[in-house]
Amino acid sequence: MASFLPLTQEQLKQFPKEFSLFLASLGIDRPQWEKIKVDDSSRLQEIIEAFSAVVWTEILNQTHYLELFMADALALYFCDQEEIRLIFVRAPELEWESPKILDAIIQAIEKPTTDIRVGKKIYGDSRTQELYSLLQKGAVVTDGNLYRALKTLLESKSAS
Repeated sequence: MASFLPLTQEQLKQFPKEFSLFLASLGIDRPQWEKIKVDDSSRLQEIIEAFSAVVWTEILNQTHYLELFMADALALYFCDQEEIRLIFVRAPELEWESPKILDAIIQAIEKPTTDIRVGKKIYGDSRTQELYSLLQKGAVVTDGNLYRALKTLLESKSAS
């Protein structure tokens, strides 16, 4: 099983129905759960870790796009089933927090200080574990609009 950080109490509260069903699948009813919470900290941790793995796996199975903002760069990922594709933009002068980041990248593309790279690789580890690793590094799940817009722009530039 993949290794994930356990969900926090706050995160667990976001899945009340799913957690109840998970406990039921283990044959644990409410009174038993309350007893485990008070009397058996190792079993409590074990159950939370198992449920966390289920939640993370489900979330990551549905994830297709990630963005990772760095001090002077941006990594955009398309997470296909077999491979992960990357558009990497390094532009030290850009304001990465701008709500109009695509416009800023378009303006920066021709500058010699802007470095744009495109790549892809087959997952070395499991897809789920690699995506989780990117999340741990600060990537966030997105709708992919920025990735698709930049990909289209780069394809049109290379065609001309």
